[in-house]
Amino acid sequence: DPHRELLEEVRHKVEALEAKYNKKIEKMGIKSAKFLKRHGDPGEAIVHVAEKEHANLIVTGCRGMGLLRRTFMGSVSDYVMHHASCPVLVCRK
Repeated sequence: DPHRELLEEVRHKVEALEAKYNKKIEKMGIKSAKFLKRHGDPGEAIVHVAEKEHANLIVTGCRGMGLLRRTFMGSVSDYVMHHASCPVLVCRK
């Protein structure tokens, strides 16, 4: 089944990314980090998990969309900044 093969490929890529960033996190001495795997709106998921885990800080990236595109499509980092109950650090490339 081609769909099953594609899902398996995506799963392997996600696992490789997690391993890569877990190594970086460990090297930097960060004590706690969460990787989210959740369906639905990413901004809502991030805010929900941060509240559930009593996060002290959310660090997120920013793809640098223009104002017009962000206005129509929305921005995960923008949503998180406006809805999180803890500080949010948005990192640009």
